[in-house]
Amino acid sequence: MGIAAELSLGYAGKSESFKGIDMKTRIHVNQHNVRYNKKNPDGELKPPLTVKDYKQNRKSFQADILDDERNVIAKVVSRPNDPLSCGATVWIETEQEVFVY
Repeated sequence: MGIAAELSLGYAGKSESFKGIDMKTRIHVNQHNVRYNKKNPDGELKPPLTVKDYKQNRKSFQADILDDERNVIAKVVSRPNDPLSCGATVWIETEQEVFVY
């Protein structure tokens, strides 16, 4: 199953292959920006998520992970001004079953 990332800035695209090798899309959490946003809640916030593939890097506060039919199956969410009750400001949420190893 191919997975893509949908950003508030636009569709990042489906994972592709290059010379028979599957190219991955990775969602990176920039801890420096998470800390900056925590220290500067009233200032201009920095997007803590970077969606990276072999062509581009896109920065955002939320990334939706899609299936092949473009249905959202999971979200990576950053809400520095609206954390979860445990204090987390960045998390992954899904309605799908999750296997823990």
